[in-house]
Amino acid sequence: MKRVLSIITLLLCITTMMGQGQKYGQLYVADHLTRDSIKLEAVEQNPEAKGNATIMVPNGDTLRLAGMDGEAAIVEYQGKQYKTYGSFMRFVSDNEAGDGNVAQDEYDERYHSAMGDFFYSPVPLIIIFVLLAVAGVAMLMVRRADTMGKALPSLATLMGSLLVASIVEAMFLVYTDDITWWCDSDSFWASLFSLLPAMLALAVQLYVGISIKKKLEELTGSSLSLKTAFLSIPLALVLTFIVAIMHYGDFVQGTVFLATMAVCALYSWYKNGRGLGVASGLAYTLFNFVYALGAIIAVAVLLILVWNMFMIVLPYLLMAAAAIVAYAFMSSSSGSSSGGGGYSNNGDQWTNIDGHWGTKHSDGSFTTGGTTYKRDGLTGEWKKK
Repeated sequence: MKRVLSIITLLLCITTMMGQGQKYGQLYVADHLTRDSIKLEAVEQNPEAKGNATIMVPNGDTLRLAGMDGEAAIVEYQGKQYKTYGSFMRFVSDNEAGDGNVAQDEYDERYHSAMGDFFYSPVPLIIIFVLLAVAGVAMLMVRRADTMGKALPSLATLMGSLLVASIVEAMFLVYTDDITWWCDSDSFWASLFSLLPAMLALAVQLYVGISIKKKLEELTGSSLSLKTAFLSIPLALVLTFIVAIMHYGDFVQGTVFLATMAVCALYSWYKNGRGLGVASGLAYTLFNFVYALGAIIAVAVLLILVWNMFMIVLPYLLMAAAAIVAYAFMSSSSGSSSGGGGYSNNGDQWTNIDGHWGTKHSDGSFTTGGTTYKRDGLTGEWKKK
């Protein structure tokens, strides 16, 4: 019996050791999310397979995984080995002995998916602007209505457009690792032209959302809740952060976040339900929370764009400030240099003679400390005048 147990234990150990070694050979393609090529760095510890120090590979070229170096992927390209990262590749297929997509985590897989391609294209941005334009037009029609019945069709169009726009904005956080990828942060004019439409979109989004609340309050004669939705998200994030730094696990953090959101939503539903009814109050409350999330994301995007532009302009501002300081320093020092100074209209000059600051007059005399001196022509000494 002992011999059987020993054989079983040995087989288990062998199986475990075999399972610990990852199998490579998987195929990937170069796939930069915002540019047309990726950079590969030569593997320095393998001189025989070393190519150029750094090469650029166009998107779509095939790479074969040769190994992993921590988070970096060692890939074969044109017979040589290079180092890159999973965030610059798209998984294509496994070989017979491969272990699947071992070079990417779940985020990289998501970004390099069909949905990732969609949100790294201009299409979602166009959709958001079109929806906000529809919402703006619908808001003008809602403002003209004097009864709930007349306002309801335009109001439904308005809230539907704003709701879908907010959902699209929220999905940017899921399928992209940079919500401002469409803005060229290295160019001032590109940043400026990205900032202006973002400001316009945010203004329309905030104006329309607040106008919905005011119009519903006007038609129902009751007070509705919108502020709670805006405060709930940062409040939930702050409380979750506090729990996180207290070293509680993911379950507790998630519970705190969801509980905070639920309490705020119930309070908002209670307040909205009194004016709109239970069902309509619930619908309006859910709309408010999705709308608030989209608006907060839009504000964050705007702040990032402003920060990017500030960082572009900052070096020029510093150079301008340095030039002003240097000019002011040179202007002040030119009037206080030894042997020279600034003359006034009457010929007097403020200067330094033998370590004493004073006024040198046009007749050659020198006044310092309230006493006037004149240089002796024979000895060269200064004597009281």
